[in-house]
Amino acid sequence: MKALSKGAAAIAVAVALGGASPVAMAKDVELTVQYSQPQIFDGVFAALKKEFEAENPGIKIAFRGPHKDYGAGLQALLREATIGDMPHVYYLGLSHLSTVADRGLAVDLSPLMQADGTTFEAKGWTPSLQTLGQARGKQLALPFAVSMPVVYLNGDLIRQVGETRTRCRATGTPSWTWPGKSGRSVRTTRASTRPIRPVGTAPGTSRASTSAMAGK
Repeated sequence: MKALSKGAAAIAVAVALGGASPVAMAKDVELTVQYSQPQIFDGVFAALKKEFEAENPGIKIAFRGPHKDYGAGLQALLREATIGDMPHVYYLGLSHLSTVADRGLAVDLSPLMQADGTTFEAKGWTPSLQTLGQARGKQLALPFAVSMPVVYLNGDLIRQVGETRTRCRATGTPSWTWPGKSGRSVRTTRASTRPIRPVGTAPGTSRASTSAMAGK
């Protein structure tokens, strides 16, 4: 954890930012951390701060006021980038990672991970999970909280459009692909005699599920 502690404690949150305000070279180092959705994460980050500071004497964590959601957080981050006042560590939604990557705002974590002498797999960051934080060929983030959508299929409607099997008989795994799912949804909607109400998911969750399930 030593190398990553010096690299803005990226293990605790999502992205270590490259254009953040310089850390004062004093006896104690203070790292600024920004996150969103306080109604969910206030307690979590308070506990992480206490644990991290106990394990890393001389490093203090200072939280900026949390943003109400990921969108508001991203807009604030882009404004802060123009004046060189970004936090050292930022917690963002998966769907916003490409925006941060395109603007060159985040630090590549790979050298820090290598210096730490670990792939982080033992801590739960499997290769497939690590891909969620990769963009433009760099490891710009590590997943912290990943939402996984659950798809429920109405068997009666599926059978109306000629679908009789939803799982592979040999392996028990789903026998459909995401493009196939889309086509099935269209056929099911057309065959239904009653309106079908779609259920949405939060931005980024589809990417999280498809990337994590790819096994790469």
